[in-house]
Amino acid sequence: MVSLASGQSRSFADLAADWQHGISHFGYSTNKAGRVVIAPLLEPRLTKRDAPLVRVTLDNGESVRCTPDHLFRLRDGSYRRADALVPGDSLMPLYRSLSNKAEGHKLQGYERVWMNDREEWVYTHYLADAWNLRHGRDSVTNGNVRHHVDINKRNNDPRNLRRMTWADHSALHVAMMGEHVHAGWREWFDNGGREFRSAMLTAQWRDPAFREACLARLFALNESPAFRAKIEKGFQDWYNALGADEQRAYAERMRERQATYWSQPEHRQAAAERVREYFTDPARREEWRERSLKQWRDDALCAWRSRKTVEQFANPAERERQRGAVLAWHRDNPEFVSSTRPG
Repeated sequence: MVSLASGQSRSFADLAADWQHGISHFGYSTNKAGRVVIAPLLEPRLTKRDAPLVRVTLDNGESVRCTPDHLFRLRDGSYRRADALVPGDSLMPLYRSLSNKAEGHKLQGYERVWMNDREEWVYTHYLADAWNLRHGRDSVTNGNVRHHVDINKRNNDPRNLRRMTWADHSALHVAMMGEHVHAGWREWFDNGGREFRSAMLTAQWRDPAFREACLARLFALNESPAFRAKIEKGFQDWYNALGADEQRAYAERMRERQATYWSQPEHRQAAAERVREYFTDPARREEWRERSLKQWRDDALCAWRSRKTVEQFANPAERERQRGAVLAWHRDNPEFVSSTRPG
């Protein structure tokens, strides 16, 4: 029997028959690193008739009958023929379990799979969602909630998953329960539910997969000039509504936080890597080149930058700070310093 992402199990014969009738399924596989992924089961079919078979017995007592040349993947990522397997060989495993809030999990009754490369449990519907994103079947711009279309949380076939915003997802489930529930939900949200939701998001943010999904969605949204303009306007409206003392306090608070963050070498290295990866796309490099040229053709902007530079360097402390930053960079990057420069 083959375990399917839908939560069911079917035999090879059933899978082949389904395929002949235009019915396809998703199952579990592993990538090069040994990480479990959701993948379509393509063209299950009979390949040989009256072929000799061998029986491979597993340590849980179950067995598989297959042709002698059938390849099994070992835990180290290599492959070995069925007739070459020996006692003690460790096959690439698929471990699954159901989440339990009583054990500290954030969800109840959802399937999880064990990631062999990272040694951690990951929700199966995250893997199904990842397949949809990789193949353009969904987008992070649609939200960060993975909704099971048939309301069966064990059915993690990618076709049963779609992304929604938290608000849309909540509204959908409320609508399913009836209008009388909707009124109660709104009252709950307005009378403490908002703070409860905030606490839930704080807990979710500790999940690396959740953070990764949020950052991916933000990255996709930032590709839209309209979205960036909306965020910038929202910030400017908020900032301009502050008093002078509040603006100074905000600027100082941000300066301290930035200084603390960028003082960490790993943060600087991660940012540099993100920039390098971002600009590997020639279209992005050309876009930023055109943007820069357009800015330097703006006389008002050039005059403002010139004035600001003069103001900065009129301050001896600022000149010393920038001098120290340049010297530190050259000290940390000796490959860019000419060995023949004057002493």
